[in-house]
Amino acid sequence: MDSGTHYGEGVAPYIGLGWSTGFDKERGLSFNGDLGVLYKSAPTLSFEVDCASGVSQTDCAHIKSSAQAEQDSRQLDDSLLRLLQFYPVVNMGLSYKF
Repeated sequence: MDSGTHYGEGVAPYIGLGWSTGFDKERGLSFNGDLGVLYKSAPTLSFEVDCASGVSQTDCAHIKSSAQAEQDSRQLDDSLLRLLQFYPVVNMGLSYKF
């Protein structure tokens, strides 16, 4: 049985606003930061069952129906899935220009 949460493949767009206190300095210590949001496609949950050769057809059917029931019981609410598509990003740093 293969189970888990799989995320869509591809590009994950990001939008943010960054700043630095040392951008115009020739040298010295500076602080920098970034606030933004990362977008990722909605997660999906799937259970797949492949029965071994030694398992009877009746047992295999029972296992497959149990896996389907488990998948159905774990489906997330659509509004929660839409919320899980956005990830906040906070980045803070310290740098020194020589």
